[in-house]
Amino acid sequence: MLGAPPLKPPHNFVPLPLGAGLLWDQLERAGIPDVKGVWGYIYSAQTGPFTVISIRQAYAGHAKQTLLVAAGARAGAYGGKFYVVVDDDIDITNISDVIWAMATRCNARDGIDLVKNVWTSPSDPAHPPAEKTVKGYTSDRVLIDACRPYLWMDEFPAVNSFAPAVKEEYRKKWDF
Repeated sequence: MLGAPPLKPPHNFVPLPLGAGLLWDQLERAGIPDVKGVWGYIYSAQTGPFTVISIRQAYAGHAKQTLLVAAGARAGAYGGKFYVVVDDDIDITNISDVIWAMATRCNARDGIDLVKNVWTSPSDPAHPPAEKTVKGYTSDRVLIDACRPYLWMDEFPAVNSFAPAVKEEYRKKWDF
């Protein structure tokens, strides 16, 4: 009767992305090393349709492997839609940081993949009515590698940001 509607944030019916913990555990059990965090933005007991994973890259292909396992793991697949993997210097609970990483570290040609026909939830409002069936539901997944490229990470530009004290000084001065 109540179902699991994808309530518009910040009014989710579960105060924490509980499914993120399940996915983190499943990533580690699948052999993905150095997972530093998992977060779901539109969530319930599953990670939800927008999942962010933080890793400390250990080898070439680590980010892609993490994305593929997340999209296929039970905790990530059911109701999942968008998966983003970021370096461990990104605050995955801050959507601005996540979008910044996507905008500055993802090469769209090589960093975005589409995986088709993965098991999903019937509660996805974007699921076409003509594709609804009693035998189950499938949907596609967008995998976004928003990590610095491992093969040339040492040549990647350094993060350019004001020190926290300077930011605070500007906030006080300009009252924002």
